[in-house]
Amino acid sequence: MVAFSSAWLVLPVLPLLNLAYLQFDDIAHDRYMYLPLVGFSMIAAVAFNSLRGGRATLFGVPAVQVISTGAVALALVISTVFQSLIWADELSLYSHAVQVAPNNRIVKINLANVACERGLNQAGIKLYEEVIERYPDYWLTYYDLGFTYYKLGNLEEADRCFRRVAEVNILSANAFLYLGLIRFRTGRINEAVPYLRHAAEVAEEGSPGYHFALGTVLKVQGDLTGALNEFKEELKVEPEQKAAREQVVEIEKLLRNPGRPGSPAKAEAGVTKRRVVK
Repeated sequence: MVAFSSAWLVLPVLPLLNLAYLQFDDIAHDRYMYLPLVGFSMIAAVAFNSLRGGRATLFGVPAVQVISTGAVALALVISTVFQSLIWADELSLYSHAVQVAPNNRIVKINLANVACERGLNQAGIKLYEEVIERYPDYWLTYYDLGFTYYKLGNLEEADRCFRRVAEVNILSANAFLYLGLIRFRTGRINEAVPYLRHAAEVAEEGSPGYHFALGTVLKVQGDLTGALNEFKEELKVEPEQKAAREQVVEIEKLLRNPGRPGSPAKAEAGVTKRRVVK
């Protein structure tokens, strides 16, 4: 029994010893011990069962076994209660994670994301900058920082961050989307189109918002046919999207009556791009 339990304890851990398969700054997780703990528990059960001390019994077994098992169980209950406090909310969870692993970029970025979502923008920005200082080539940090600046209206800093993402990851549809939206919001319509077109091209199939943003800019630019095509593409992704359907109806009327003025659309109406999930 002990030999079998020892094998159960050791064997599941062996693949983890090859650190090449693990992210270099994220190699330790309690979930790695889920299976080994089964073997450890069996060994502990054998150890408790071997305890002998006097003739006193409880529930038909030696009292020392019952008392020892109860003490361990109580300790585990208390430990579980204290550990559960850490999971009260994301802010508590990631704050604790940063204390345990201060150089782990993922947990620090997640803490920054949560801080910004709760309105603690300066604290969040400081955390992003700490990660960038230590990992200057990690593009996800620039994306999240750019997203925060964009939401705060600091388009200059947002543009700097998203351009850095685009340099490193040409397939980041969200970065190109926001680069286009920034140019649209600052009146650089012609510059916005290539960014938004690229975003729509590299976006994952079925992702909403990209064609709507491009269609809006094309409409403002005066390319009604191009805009109509993009809004129709958006409806293929989100058939129930009211804003895109309204634009299709309006542009079709405009094309039938060229002299009729149209109503402006908001480029972000169909865009719901959140921070990158890590």
